[in-house]
Amino acid sequence: MRNNKYYRIPMRTTIILIILLTLSRITALGQQTPIFTFGFENPQFYNPATSAFRSTLNATLQYRQQWVGIPGAPETFLFAIDGKPADNMGLGLTVYNDRTDLLGQLGCSGNYAYKLKLFTNHTLGLGLSAMIVHNQVFYDRIKASQPDEESLLNYSEQGTRFNAGAGFRYMYKDFLFVDFSALNLIRNKITYEEQSAFKQQSYQMMTHFVTAVGYVQKLNGGKYKIEPWISLRSAQGIPLQYEGNLSFEWNDLVKLTGGYRQDAGGYAAMQFRLFQSITIGYAHDFSNKYIKTVSNGSNEVLLSFRISGKTQTARDNISSRELKNLKKQSQEQSQEIERLQQENEHLVKQQAVRDSMVANQKAEIDHLKSIFTKDKVEVDKIKEKYEVKEIDLDSVTSQNSKNFYVIIGAYLTLADAKFFQKILEREAGLQTLVFEREDGKYYFVYSRQVKSRDEANREFKRLTKMKIDSYINGHIWIYGEK
Repeated sequence: MRNNKYYRIPMRTTIILIILLTLSRITALGQQTPIFTFGFENPQFYNPATSAFRSTLNATLQYRQQWVGIPGAPETFLFAIDGKPADNMGLGLTVYNDRTDLLGQLGCSGNYAYKLKLFTNHTLGLGLSAMIVHNQVFYDRIKASQPDEESLLNYSEQGTRFNAGAGFRYMYKDFLFVDFSALNLIRNKITYEEQSAFKQQSYQMMTHFVTAVGYVQKLNGGKYKIEPWISLRSAQGIPLQYEGNLSFEWNDLVKLTGGYRQDAGGYAAMQFRLFQSITIGYAHDFSNKYIKTVSNGSNEVLLSFRISGKTQTARDNISSRELKNLKKQSQEQSQEIERLQQENEHLVKQQAVRDSMVANQKAEIDHLKSIFTKDKVEVDKIKEKYEVKEIDLDSVTSQNSKNFYVIIGAYLTLADAKFFQKILEREAGLQTLVFEREDGKYYFVYSRQVKSRDEANREFKRLTKMKIDSYINGHIWIYGEK
């Protein structure tokens, strides 16, 4: 049981206690969400949605010693593990212990993330985290100047609260991401009894907002990577703080990083991968002008284990690229083969149509020849009776005004004459006409009417050039009634 008796405390001791407690509250407010220089290696601590984008199961240990040389400066230990139980899902667990002067904070958080495809090359991850935070105020760390003050300071106050966080990550392909998260969504208040001053002190949890943008530029097939990254942090009552860094990575074995954190100064970090499954790293934050004379800066170490899965090396990237090229070539070849097959099928169909047409045409020509054979005797009689010799054409035309016709074929039926016309037009491109004798017994297919020997000669020559001899029954002659 605590002693409720009132004590007289020297004014000097009271002032020191008030200053320490005030500074502790200010420091604690800034450290409600600890800041790590290797924060980009363990992003789930700031944004639960990032677990869905991890390709391996990883465990990380981090230790940060801030403002070396200043008594009571923050020290932070962190253990984190995260991975993907499914392709579109991520889980993570983080445990940390943060101490700053008289304040201590022990936190444990678990997060769940889900990744969904928006459309081609665009992915969105959503995450939630649940956290238990245990805060302590160590009054027993205050050194009393008088023996009777020790009984007031020999104890500590503590309180445990539940909290939550949420975030999202938008990713374009595999090289550009945008993060936004909100931590300490439940603004719990923890109240402590300050026996030395006989009053209460409150620790208010504030919601923290973190925005980050990063980009990965791969060079030489992924052997080299350049990664610029910037972030903004804010909380109620605290000015907006920005941070930016630039990393250079070689062959997934060595990574060098340089950056700047507003009001804190610059920092540098280096990492080495060992045995393809262990990564060690060291980071140093350089002191800014305000504390340079009393502090040598901040130190941070990293030890990371890849428990399962495989991180792609530059050689893997090259092999992957070669495999993609082979797949692309195979797809192109398959498409070309398919195109050639379709073209061949089309040609086969066209050839079948042409063969059918040739067969039909040959059948029609054979049918035409059968008509020639069947009507040959009658046609010869007609020709003998009505043919006008070319040499006699001028003398005949001078005696009467009748028209004379250059005959290509004579038939006993109109159907046979029309069939002959079709063959001539199709095979030789020759347009003809048909006239019927007045007695209706014969049908003559002719190319032109002529009135002189010269006209007849010109027509004979034209028809000879068209090479129609194999399609006519007999030879070309001139018709004239006698």
